[in-house]
Amino acid sequence: KASVMKFKAVKRILALSAASVTVLSSALSCIIFCGTAVKVSAAGNPMAVSGTYPETTELYSGVNYSYYSLSGDSKYGAKDFSVVEFDLAQRDLYLDIQMAGQYAGEKAGTTEIINKFNRINSGNKTAVAAVNADLWMTESCHARDNDIIYNGIHYEKNMKNPVHLPRGFNVSNGEIISSAYVEQETPYEDDSYTFGITSDYIPFLAKPGTNVTVKNETLSSEFTTNAINRLPAMDAIVMYTDKGCLNNYALDDAYEVVIDFDFDYKIQHGAEITGKVTGIYFPDKEENPVMCENRIILTARGDSKTGNLSGYSIGDKITVSIETYDKLGKHTDYVQNMITGTGGQIPLVIDGKCCTELTSSFTGTYAASIIGYTETGSVMMLTLDSAVSQSSSKNFKISQMPELCKELGLYCALLLNSGSP
Repeated sequence: KASVMKFKAVKRILALSAASVTVLSSALSCIIFCGTAVKVSAAGNPMAVSGTYPETTELYSGVNYSYYSLSGDSKYGAKDFSVVEFDLAQRDLYLDIQMAGQYAGEKAGTTEIINKFNRINSGNKTAVAAVNADLWMTESCHARDNDIIYNGIHYEKNMKNPVHLPRGFNVSNGEIISSAYVEQETPYEDDSYTFGITSDYIPFLAKPGTNVTVKNETLSSEFTTNAINRLPAMDAIVMYTDKGCLNNYALDDAYEVVIDFDFDYKIQHGAEITGKVTGIYFPDKEENPVMCENRIILTARGDSKTGNLSGYSIGDKITVSIETYDKLGKHTDYVQNMITGTGGQIPLVIDGKCCTELTSSFTGTYAASIIGYTETGSVMMLTLDSAVSQSSSKNFKISQMPELCKELGLYCALLLNSGSP
């Protein structure tokens, strides 16, 4: 489990935005501050933590930013952190996933991402606050262009060049950007949770699963995979969409099929889309297919998987259908109606109970981002980043984070990522 800490923060942000805001935000690390904020009373809604109330600022009507500075004699020690709290029942507020570029594997700085968001949404939405979202699969162990020894185990390379795809299940504007981490992506470190918002503005925490059925109408054959925009792992079939990566850099043993569509498809629960095979890349061919808009690439590795594609020919009619569900069996209806979702590292609080059994062994201190919600549906975004002192000693241990979230009144909370400030 300690290897979880080696994940880096993905260059992708979860941004709270407001409709028709006239004041642009400026970016600072993980949090976006509005320059014309108005002071409000610290004795109002913000919760005390270890007996300390925060300095609180109103970023936008209904959006409070609270800065906590805990003394050395608090039960957490000398710490500082920030909280942005809001209620999505306020219909001029939106929670969006914003990628660095056109494809999920691209990277960019937070300021650049926010500027892009404001530029694209000019006149409709303006960013009010943002935190880093999800994680990426790292070169040190997951996205491997050479053989490695990791925790004493030998793993063969799985791609020609590393691609930093997200680790978890992510949804932007209702479209699945990536399905959840799959077992073939070695070393496998368990399913990941996702914090989501439904189209009815309901926040929830779930373990989303995906079934992708690919039917070759010409051959009357079909298969199912659960991997969308994952790493090109051995013994897996991965469906790459035009939101994943420009090139998956699969090894030359991969069997790859290109399917083009004459419309702008949207990968989401209940979708059924039909296109035609326009390219086939046989094993031992050095070249990899390149992604473009309205294209899907099927990539299979391993004899048991490549056989599913071996009979395909140019011109074959292919139908792809999507089903999503909650692996926990609690929130399948919410998962199927998710409009925004971000994967994360470790659940901290589930249904009001601290996940101490999952976090107790993590005693190092980390800068981190957290998202969660209260029983009344109020959403909080936390940055534990020692924003003022930049001292890593003021960051929290992951083992302390569940209790911190409970003190803040969170009913469910998810550690999105952790790493350096």
